Amino acid sequence: MTKSLTTLCLLLSLTFSSLAQMSAGFTLGCVSYQGDLVYGLLDPREINIGMGVFVSKRYANPKFALKGYFQTGTISGNDANYVNRQKRGFSFSSPVSFVGTTVEYAPLAKKSYDENGEFVSQKNFFMSTGIGFTFFNPSVKGLDVKAPDMVAEISKTMATIPLNMGFRFDMNPDWSLALEASLLMPFTDYLDGISIAATPTNSDKYFFYSVSLARKWGDLKSDKLRKK
Repeated sequence: MTKSLTTLCLLLSLTFSSLAQMSAGFTLGCVSYQGDLVYGLLDPREINIGMGVFVSKRYANPKFALKGYFQTGTISGNDANYVNRQKRGFSFSSPVSFVGTTVEYAPLAKKSYDENGEFVSQKNFFMSTGIGFTFFNPSVKGLDVKAPDMVAEISKTMATIPLNMGFRFDMNPDWSLALEASLLMPFTDYLDGISIAATPTNSDKYFFYSVSLARKWGDLKSDKLRKK
């Protein structure tokens, strides 16, 4: 956790060195895993609670924003959920945290205030991608202590590409609410602690589905207009 927060602070200091229109908030949702111990994109039996915090900066062009954020939760999988895998008997759970930065694009976004300084309420679809790091520490059951996966030297910090999409709704000039789905792709097949004993050619992934609440500030030009 200390590594995660240190990395987040460094990214934020580099990303948000000057103020424009800023927002910050928190997220609450759920985390799921896709890999050797689940079938399909989502197994409802292996959904866990997740949460996070973020800061974003919107540029003069309102369609683009830069975001730095931290998310954390737990991922898990269990062969016991599937009849044809029960004999194999693998299971795992792992805390998982992501810290990174993304570029966001909202194709229909407009400026928050018109030329008269009046607030323009918006509902916008957005998508984003970037780079970051996943921190994890899997606990595996069902493998022999001498199995190759158990004795392998596995890095617990992995570069990760996030792909995000969602909808954002302005509640008023200062607050917004967003629904977002994220696919996080670390460059590893050991997110679940198992590779050689399962399908070593496929990398593991995880998903974060969230609701976020954000407080906006820092649009100085619009603030002056509103005071007239």
